[in-house]
Amino acid sequence: MEAPSSMTEFDTPGEKRGVGHYISLVWGAFLAMLDVAALVFGTVLVGLGAAVLLHGIGWVTLDLDLSTTAMLASGVVNLIIGGLLIGFAAEAGIGRGVDLKFHSGLEVLVGRILGSFVVGGLLTWLAGFAGDFVDGLPFPFELATIAIGAVALPAVSLVPLVALPLAWLLDRFDLDDVEYAAIYFVWTLMTMVLLYRDIIALVG
Repeated sequence: MEAPSSMTEFDTPGEKRGVGHYISLVWGAFLAMLDVAALVFGTVLVGLGAAVLLHGIGWVTLDLDLSTTAMLASGVVNLIIGGLLIGFAAEAGIGRGVDLKFHSGLEVLVGRILGSFVVGGLLTWLAGFAGDFVDGLPFPFELATIAIGAVALPAVSLVPLVALPLAWLLDRFDLDDVEYAAIYFVWTLMTMVLLYRDIIALVG
């Protein structure tokens, strides 16, 4: 018999569930959301790094008062870190490979919502922690810490309210192959909007 997917109803009525059942659910859902967060943050860093690098070589113009060396160095660092995050999350798979097929679709939805809040809290703490270390560094590094906060806010707002229910609905209609793409798209879109707002407020 073919095993059900992670977002399908599996459990039989009245089946007893042990502590391990819920531990695996919470851990797997948390890792899945951490996976998507890494993809989103990596995407943002690559975008920032590319823009700064292009400014450093004179192909685009940004309102940043930095030397060419500082521009090139910070741009390359952001590109490398962003690329590593994307590669690690997309290829190695932090959470998407965790086996959740023994959990019902509703359980996985609730687990992902909880995992999203935890990831958002961790990223908020990380943004504050990293902010103490970027003083005196080129402005693009400050932008990277701002980006962490921009990734964190959707994790406790639009992602659990919109992206995760959307992913659950897609799976109910046998479109589970695109559920993570939907989460990633909503999360990235809101992150870009928030980051643009923060940058305008900072430099405007």
